[in-house]
Amino acid sequence: MSEPRIHDDRSSLVVVEVDGRVDMSWNSKKGRSYTVLYSDRKNAPINEWRALPGYIDIKGSGGTMTARDLVPKGINRNYRLRTAVE
Repeated sequence: MSEPRIHDDRSSLVVVEVDGRVDMSWNSKKGRSYTVLYSDRKNAPINEWRALPGYIDIKGSGGTMTARDLVPKGINRNYRLRTAVE
């Protein structure tokens, strides 16, 4: 009897902030699309998360993908990655 295969489709979003510029990266998969979401509240309900302009439904390349956000001074922004099957 073989071991069951676990399919984990989540992608980890790496976020680095320097002087108001936020650089993000994640490993993508072909056949998936990605949208970077942000909220200015850490525990905001899902309806308060917004798509980051320019990073909506980006097709996975199979490699590392990147995004950038310029955050207004005094704002503590939170990010998450939405993944969909194409």
